[in-house]
Order: sequence, then structure tokens, then C-alpha cells
Amino acid sequence: QRHDALDRLRPIFDYMENHYSEVITVQEASKLIGLSKPRFMSLFKYATGHSFVEHLNNFRIAKGLQLLENTELPVSEISQEVGFCDQSYFGLLFRRHMHMTPIQYRQRAIEALKKDQLSPLIEDLMKRTG
Repeated sequence: QRHDALDRLRPIFDYMENHYSEVITVQEASKLIGLSKPRFMSLFKYATGHSFVEHLNNFRIAKGLQLLENTELPVSEISQEVGFCDQSYFGLLFRRHMHMTPIQYRQRAIEALKKDQLSPLIEDLMKRTG
């Protein structure tokens, strides 16, 4: 049954993927699949284990992680780009999920990338000297 519920919600997930930077309300989402708001909220929670708003915010945070890792955009732009009207709210949710600020996350991602780029060089050096 859960699989059927997820199939029923597929249009919502597709819509989120293409419109996460826009305002998406529970009302809009429920209309997309032809359910009343209460029935939609119940089905969504059953299928995903999260409320629609929690799921949408988690999705937006994940998109923010990608932008922090792969761009040099300021956090204020990233928060707007992933659909948060308020940078402070983005920061609050980010800290709740990641236990660090967006800036701290970016710094750690950069450090990890440097290590990954250096490790093939170190391995090559070890082979030649070993």
C-alpha cells in the first residue's frame, strides 16, 4: 500500500523537482493529484513519514547542500534559489539538519575536496617510494 501511495504522489515529487525554488503550498500540491487538503496531508505522511512541508524543506536543504558544494554563490542567493524567502529561516533549518551553519558546511566541503584531490597524488607518491 505504501508503494501505491508513493506512486500516487509521483506528480508531486516531479513538481517539486522542477519548482522547488517557487512557493509551493499544501493546497497547490493537493490539487495536483486531485485530493482534499486533509486527505493529501494524511497520504503524504503515510507514504513518506514526513509532512509535506517537512519533506519540501528537506528537499530544499539538499539542493542547498549541492549549491554550497558546487558554487561560490553567497548563502543569501542560495537560500533564495532553493525557495526560502528568508535567509535566516534557511540558516535555522540548515543548522537543525546539518548541525552546522551553511558557511561551516561549505568550508568543510572545500577541505574534503582538497583532500580528495591530493589523495591520488599521495598514493602515486607512496607507490613510487614504497
